[in-house]
Order: sequence, then structure tokens, then C-alpha cells
Amino acid sequence: MFREFNIVMIGSAESGKSSIVKRLKIGDFNKQYVKTLDLEVTPVIINTNYGLIQFNILDCAGQEQYSDANACIGVIENGNKHSVDYLKEALKNDILSNIPIVTVLNKTEKQMINNIENSFPEAIYVSAKYNKNLYEPFLVLSRKLTGFNNLIFVESTPIPPPNATMYI
Repeated sequence: MFREFNIVMIGSAESGKSSIVKRLKIGDFNKQYVKTLDLEVTPVIINTNYGLIQFNILDCAGQEQYSDANACIGVIENGNKHSVDYLKEALKNDILSNIPIVTVLNKTEKQMINNIENSFPEAIYVSAKYNKNLYEPFLVLSRKLTGFNNLIFVESTPIPPPNATMYI
């Protein structure tokens, strides 16, 4: 069974939204900050014990677009109080009150700053730099969106190449 969901990522500038998406999509991390200029939609397909799920990740350039979102990932930069305040304000949007939301604390390779994690105690600790726990928020959202609490991610079975016939 194939399912498709739009996931909007919200968070302050430089919180690591685009780095998380890039790491998920191509497995790469860029240390230099590259500002997102517009809405970027990145499909990420994950195999589960209930079939494939395609997450269309909406990475917004400050002007969060929620109307087509099925769920939300709020990204906080570890050690950045402005990032916490920004997310608290963004989550007051009425549209977001009707969809599942998961909060992640990114850049956890940095030393923790007190009181940041107290604002969002349910936050999932991730690191785009070190590829740590990046699929965990998607697992939580997959279970909420499908209603299957026992849903797990599974490895994809490699597809063998078709038999090729060479004519000489």
C-alpha cells in the first residue's frame, strides 16, 4: 500500500531544516549555511511494514506554508533561545492545531544549553551533521498519520536488474 503525506518543516533561520532534508535525501551535510530562498519540496520515500510512504517535505524560506500540510516538524537549534521563541510563536497558527506536530532539537552535537529542552520536553534530539535520529520524527508522524502504532521502517528489498538480451 502506498501513502503520501506533505510535511511542513518550520523553524528559525539557521535551525538546520535544509540540512536535515539534504541529509535525508542524499546523505550529505554541508557545513556552510545556504539560505533557502523559496519553498523547496523534497520527496523522501520510506519502506514500512505497511508499504511505502512518500513524505513530501516542504522546506519554507521563512514564509511557512501550511495549507497543504498533513503534519509538521518544528525544528529548534540547540542552544539558540531565539529558535525556541520563534517556534513557540509559529505553533500558534490555527492551521497547525489540526495536524500532528513533532518537535526536533537539532545540532545536538553542541553542548546542551539549560532551559532550551525544558520548553519542548517531548523534542526528539537529532543531528544533521552526524546523521543522528533523523528518521525518528518521520516514524512518529507515520504512526500518527496512518493510525498504525506498530508501524516500523524496514529495509527495501533490492530490485534485480531485468534480464538483458544482447544481439550481435
